[in-house]
Amino acid sequence: MSRFLSVLLLAGSVAPGCAYVKDRGLDLAQTVDVAVGVSEGLEFNLRATKFVQVGFGGYRGLYWAGLKDGLLDVWQEERSEFGVGPLYVHELFRRDGDRLLDVRYPLFGDPGFREHAADLTHLSDRGTFDFGVTLNPVLFGVDVSISPVELVDFLAGLAQADPLQDDVHVPAERDLVRRLSGDDARVRAAAARALRLRTGERFGYLLYAAPEQMPPSQIRSIRRWKEYLGAELTPPPSPPEASPEGP
Repeated sequence: MSRFLSVLLLAGSVAPGCAYVKDRGLDLAQTVDVAVGVSEGLEFNLRATKFVQVGFGGYRGLYWAGLKDGLLDVWQEERSEFGVGPLYVHELFRRDGDRLLDVRYPLFGDPGFREHAADLTHLSDRGTFDFGVTLNPVLFGVDVSISPVELVDFLAGLAQADPLQDDVHVPAERDLVRRLSGDDARVRAAAARALRLRTGERFGYLLYAAPEQMPPSQIRSIRRWKEYLGAELTPPPSPPEASPEGP
């Protein structure tokens, strides 16, 4: 174990400076979600991965605040869910966060976004292997979650690896733009999150439930990102050389 830690520390010591440190901090923060909210409803979920979970109910959150996806923020959200184990359905709408991306995770609507109702195969703010609990008794909500996958990503990051491709500060903007148009919806979402944090723009990018779909609103957002970053990535033309003055 001591040799393993020595290797990790050595990797960190030779890594790039501030960007590397910021990304490791975000990776570590993503291992735990802790949030509380003022919400109307009755809801319960207990999960030890998406394969072993039980829940029912729903709430309409007026204000939620805390650590979510490695970021401190305040947002609004609505959630409803019910089921046991992989036989589970889950609906989530999140909006108005200052740093978080909005989420549209519909239960049985929006054809093309969600062909099947099962929670197991779709994107949400809960990872497939997360452990956690969500409670909302009438007017107050709390959500706590631990992500082993994010912990592995953090440990790999100490050795300058990024298995989840969710680093924010180290990747070049060209790489983030390329990821934004990829086939993997999780990588696209991570790239949009990174660009949001680096530039302050979001261009209406929404997270949707079905990972195999790229809905029209996402396509429009990606196009706007490319237009915006095209000007940023293209070096400005060199000013013309001043002609020598005559006598």
